Amino acid sequence: MASVNLDDDDALEARWASRQERLEALLEEHGAMRLDFRADLSLGRFWWQRADGRPVVVASTRFLLSYARSNFSILCGWANRSLPPSATVPAVEGIATRVENCTEADAWLHAMRVADAVGAHFLYRAPTAQSSSFLGLWDVRAAAEGEAPFVPGSPWPHVRTVLETMATQLEEGRDVSAVARGYGRTFAQDHMRRGTPLEAALRSIGERLAALDGAPRETQRATLATLIAEATRHEAQ
Repeated sequence: MASVNLDDDDALEARWASRQERLEALLEEHGAMRLDFRADLSLGRFWWQRADGRPVVVASTRFLLSYARSNFSILCGWANRSLPPSATVPAVEGIATRVENCTEADAWLHAMRVADAVGAHFLYRAPTAQSSSFLGLWDVRAAAEGEAPFVPGSPWPHVRTVLETMATQLEEGRDVSAVARGYGRTFAQDHMRRGTPLEAALRSIGERLAALDGAPRETQRATLATLIAEATRHEAQ
């Protein structure tokens, strides 16, 4: 287990501001500052690439934490049951795994502490409409000639895990409305698979999941069972 030194917040923020300036300078140098990014946590890879898919700058990556706008909370990656352990950093001693009622500025500071403890070179915030994921980056460099581009993999193992986790939380008596809304919109708006054969099925599951926000518990339970079966079917194809 990694540990953290509870450094002075101002010094911590100043150190990471300097690192982020170095990252921006590197991206500007290679013409990648305004390019789309892609990440594959199963491979631990991160790309800035052109519209034609050609990588420009690449890095290694691991998931640090997420900030949910639905309930203003932070969840560190090692406690996120929808992610495999290989996609996240190890637990950091002295860092709260969950933080409630906080701001995105608090999430940045939390991510800096985690990144410090695990030796990340840079931080990257990957936003969606409902949340922000904070990733640690290592070994950021210009892509080599002919380097493999990002290829969107199957979303179904992740979707199934998310749905199964929500079903378990519902059986434990927890309120899953905010989670259903957030993940539902994320799945429905998945830009990485837009225009691919996966788009329609992923959007359909996402829209029905988001519609569970505020639904009766029996409706949530039945719909989650249906969606889990669909995701399992897609995964097996």
